Amino acid sequence: MKSQFFEHVLNHTEVEFKHLVEDGDIESARLIIEYWRSENKWDQICDVIVHHRDQLPDSCELYLAECDEIWSKHFDSKHIPLANKNVCESHIESLQAMARYYFRKKGCFTSNVQKHRQQIREYRKKVPSREHLWDVLYAETLKVRNKRHLDRVLELCSPAIRNGDKDLDSSELAYIALTIVFNAALRAREPEIIRKALGSLLTMGHLILDDNSLISKTSLFGALESSYDCSPFGDIKGTSTTAHLSRLYLALCRHENYANELKTLENHLCTHGPQDPINPASLYLDLTPLSYPLIAPISEDHLCDLIRLKQGALSGLDDTEKRLAALCHAVGGVASIGLGEKETNKDIRSLTEDCETFWASRGLAHRIIRDGQPRLVPIALRYLRDAYERTGWSAQKGDPLFLFAFGTEALASKIDVLAQWILSLETKDAFNQAVEDVLIPVIAGLPSVEDEGACYSNETKALMMECASRSILRLTPTAVEAFGMGFNSMGAHEELLSVMEGWLQCSDMSGDELEKSIYCELTSTVELYLPQRLRIEHLIRMQGYFSEKMHLEQIDAIVDELEKQISDSTKSTNHYMIFQSSRSPAERQSLDDIPLREILHLGAVCSFLESPTGQSIIPFRNADGHLTINPNGWSPMLKTLLQHQLLQIRADGPEGSFDLDQDGMLSWYPAEVELAVNVRVDGQAGESQSGIMLSLPTLIRRRLLATPLEELLSLWNSLIRAETKEYFLRCLEYFDFSSEPVKGDDEVFLDTPKHFSLEELLNLIYNNCRAAAGDQKAERRSLVHARNRARRMLKTRLSNAVSEDWHIGPGFRGDLMPIPYLVEYFSETFLPLGQTVYERERPNVSSIEKALLALRVGS
Repeated sequence: MKSQFFEHVLNHTEVEFKHLVEDGDIESARLIIEYWRSENKWDQICDVIVHHRDQLPDSCELYLAECDEIWSKHFDSKHIPLANKNVCESHIESLQAMARYYFRKKGCFTSNVQKHRQQIREYRKKVPSREHLWDVLYAETLKVRNKRHLDRVLELCSPAIRNGDKDLDSSELAYIALTIVFNAALRAREPEIIRKALGSLLTMGHLILDDNSLISKTSLFGALESSYDCSPFGDIKGTSTTAHLSRLYLALCRHENYANELKTLENHLCTHGPQDPINPASLYLDLTPLSYPLIAPISEDHLCDLIRLKQGALSGLDDTEKRLAALCHAVGGVASIGLGEKETNKDIRSLTEDCETFWASRGLAHRIIRDGQPRLVPIALRYLRDAYERTGWSAQKGDPLFLFAFGTEALASKIDVLAQWILSLETKDAFNQAVEDVLIPVIAGLPSVEDEGACYSNETKALMMECASRSILRLTPTAVEAFGMGFNSMGAHEELLSVMEGWLQCSDMSGDELEKSIYCELTSTVELYLPQRLRIEHLIRMQGYFSEKMHLEQIDAIVDELEKQISDSTKSTNHYMIFQSSRSPAERQSLDDIPLREILHLGAVCSFLESPTGQSIIPFRNADGHLTINPNGWSPMLKTLLQHQLLQIRADGPEGSFDLDQDGMLSWYPAEVELAVNVRVDGQAGESQSGIMLSLPTLIRRRLLATPLEELLSLWNSLIRAETKEYFLRCLEYFDFSSEPVKGDDEVFLDTPKHFSLEELLNLIYNNCRAAAGDQKAERRSLVHARNRARRMLKTRLSNAVSEDWHIGPGFRGDLMPIPYLVEYFSETFLPLGQTVYERERPNVSSIEKALLALRVGS
């Protein structure tokens, strides 16, 4: 019966589900979910509902609630297991479900506050006994601007917080209430309430933190609670503006010298934008496996306001303190915060202008652009020009001013003025930074001629063409995509075609300089934005362009002579390691015959050592970062690939790559030589190293898709074992034990990937080594004995954790073991699990199947 009911959806994939949702066929999409539900494929159900929740009806979230209950443990009798969708729906509609289900959509009260407040009033009438829940729900709808608003939030949330120790439901509601109070206290700039709320969250809540958030949280709490010990976190390196500001606030509150911290932040602002969209500081409250986490962001604006309030009037500050005040004004916050009597916004602005630095001028421009007033756009552009004329700043890509979040309406309304101003910039660096700062965000979001009835003059299109065609333009995939979207919005398809032809013919983009990522983006832009007639015309031109640029690699007479010397087996045993560009592709190895581990190593090495053009491999000594899990493991890896002839040495490498002794014997150093990939690639691409390099990712993807799941699972397991063993050795070294591997170490980690995620293992290993170090000092044991005891303790803890089903919190890599490139390549490119899945989940077939699906869709 079941097979007949689901016969039309048996083979549907997540991609087909997406197409059904986009086509509006919700009933068919729901039928697919029901089939997955009957097969207990909850991972797939969760993925599609979370990814498409804006397009699906609210009732589909009940599947998430059901899965949440299935995966959750039975904490007590009040934790009602919702065994199926109907029971789940009835409990939620009868207002008897866990409190967390009514906070599932973050920010759901911001779109129509009055409507949701009325809904809460109806909840209160139906079930008055859950008044604490309805009070907290109502508190989330309040807009907090001052102390009076905060007092109202406290009044509503305090009963739930005081009663947070009764059972699981009341405990989770208390966590949620504390998060709401913390957010409100930040907005109201009330340090005492921030301290109390954050302190309670630290002792009660389940917080998820990255390094930047950990620094900001500890510094903020340490600034407000003098007895709090921040020293254990002092060696963590923050990379965000928020982290630097939090350390400044800590030093300011503790009356410590902060001149070095201020200088560090100033240098940071010359290489990063005033906002940090990639690495914000946020506290995530994680309640259950599928509950949406409630987020409490610690923003730059919050910290700038707190610093200025602590500093007070400008007139009483010394030069260093005034510089900090100016920096806070340049980064964010309310301009008038902290000003003394008779001081105005003009005073703090003048103080910022007097700094005469890149960060000060660009910060002033950013403040104006964020305000969104079109009449002030020329003033903002003047500040930006001043910023670009300063020295000591570095080019920044992406969205440095975070305009994609703040909006670009004011700049878009002055698009002509913006384009003329950018074209007036004289230096290449200033022009390119202006494109990154303001032009790309603006043109990517221009109102559309077709959909929004916008109108653009021929002069505007001409100005945009000139901006896109300037020879000094730093062309990136992001720029290609943005210009494509902009010209499409303006209805300027002929102009887009002309610009793209210009990019292809540009001298800076010729031959090897044309990056494959840009080529892919050009092709994507053609497919997305050009009408069929222009699309065909462009593809024909592009095909002709590349056929002219393709050429075989030539080796000069000196290299030929060197090859003759080393090809004599009587003089050298390494001649088989020299790459022969004239060799037939059919004579090279096929990836089908190569073990999976070596394919992973080959792909990681080629990606790690890839030249800027992506068409050759640079010497290892020129690369940055760590390739292998063991810092010294790169040399054996390269040698193994060379011995198996997957990599070979380019005879035309840089000077000093080889040594020839007086007997004509050749020697070389793995870090010095240039390498070539020696695998079979059919067709013309296989006749040159650039062709082989560009084809390698596709070959690896095909090989991976044909690999059995068990083999991929085994590879994932082996990486987890290698990382945990390496982390164990580094923890031993950190706590002053011997870090040399000894017999028996491998046995400890043999089965760990079956029972633990990497994050859980990092937690267990670090705390185990720390405990062993404490025992060693207390009992005055020898380091050798303590080292062996640390291994035995870890083995026992791992065994107990499995048998007793311990709940283990996440550990952190930190500075002890940053993610090596081999692991990054494996989890993001080779098998795109994503770093989160790789670290937080135990190796499993289900995640591998999803990664292969993503790989197949992208192929």
